Amino acid sequence: MGWALILLIFAVLSFYTGLLLRRCLDSQPGLETYPDIGQAAFGTGGRIAISIVLYVELYACCIEYIILESDNLSSLFPNAHLSLGGYMLDSHILFAILTTLAVLPTYGFETSVFLATSQLVELLHRSWWSFACFGLV
Repeated sequence: MGWALILLIFAVLSFYTGLLLRRCLDSQPGLETYPDIGQAAFGTGGRIAISIVLYVELYACCIEYIILESDNLSSLFPNAHLSLGGYMLDSHILFAILTTLAVLPTYGFETSVFLATSQLVELLHRSWWSFACFGLV
């Protein structure tokens, strides 16, 4: 019961924050992004600070994804290793590098058509693996 109250409090706070953001965006014409709101509220310093926070968050999400995929794949294939130029890459480092190389090409595309297509392929791939792991295929 206590968790439901906490969930309700966060829902109300999120709703109120959304109303405040909407009011900020409607206060001046031309405001469309969070950096625009930061500039309207705090000047150029606010715009720069909010942009830095947003880019750091995006960078941290990418790093977190690489670490999570590396941990998951190294749990599935613990004996995977690669000897490359005298360096021994264990499964964690190997899968981190492979995940980075697999994800890196998607950052260069300006349109979302390729990203949507790649997300569909990943969804189908994960669904197939889920069915295969539970013996449904």
